[in-house]
Amino acid sequence: YPEIYGNPLEWPKIYKANRGIIRNPDLIYSGQVLRIPREGETLAAPKATKKKWIK
Repeated sequence: YPEIYGNPLEWPKIYKANRGIIRNPDLIYSGQVLRIPREGETLAAPKATKKKWIK
């Protein structure tokens, strides 16, 4: 990752951008096509779903 962001500790950015593809960040396979977010790009957080509790 230093080649992309200049800091190997930035790997979570790549993982978060590819959660639909990568189930486990320790297991990335040959042939997987990953999205690399641009420097400074913010990723949209998943929207919280409302749960309705009925007693």
